[in-house]
Amino acid sequence: MFAKAYMKALEDMSDNEQDLHIVSSLVNTLVNKTVVQIDPQDDDDDKIDLAERIRKEQIKKDNQEQHRHLAIFPCKLKILPHYVFNKRDPIICGVLVEDGCIKLGTPICVPSKDCIDLGRVVSIEMNHKSLDMARKGSEVCIKIESTTSETPKMYGRHFDKDDILMSKISRESIDVLKAYFRDEMQKKDWELIIELKKIFNII
Repeated sequence: MFAKAYMKALEDMSDNEQDLHIVSSLVNTLVNKTVVQIDPQDDDDDKIDLAERIRKEQIKKDNQEQHRHLAIFPCKLKILPHYVFNKRDPIICGVLVEDGCIKLGTPICVPSKDCIDLGRVVSIEMNHKSLDMARKGSEVCIKIESTTSETPKMYGRHFDKDDILMSKISRESIDVLKAYFRDEMQKKDWELIIELKKIFNII
């Protein structure tokens, strides 16, 4: 609410003293609502510069929230065969994150088996603690729920321990990562994106 009030005032303001006073008051309110510290003696230009940074950060967060359901982060997962707890919808098994990062909501497929879709990751656990994500080198337990009307795929019949599971990225998801989630991506993640683009024939 405060950020919106600030943006409206900043868009409408002219150079007169009254408008600057209004924006300055809104900036002080914004600063009080954040962890950012500012010297009360700073002039209005400094406060407006700070508020502009706050505004941009808020816009960034808003865009990420609006597009998070479209953001598919790249990952490669190796099944841990001794930790397969449920073979069919929902598939519950232990995996080693061989590359990239796995996040809640990630659509998982099996490229070595004609890219069959397994579903989306609905939970990630490590040592009985729920996680939002896990990066390369982590061993975690994941639950995958089917998202299609097709017959759910079964571990041991449609795929097995020798098959690598991967996130099913798309042209749209790559564009979303580039536009809104660069700060959550690492160099190795982009390298994995290039590898997955070849696997999924994404231009």
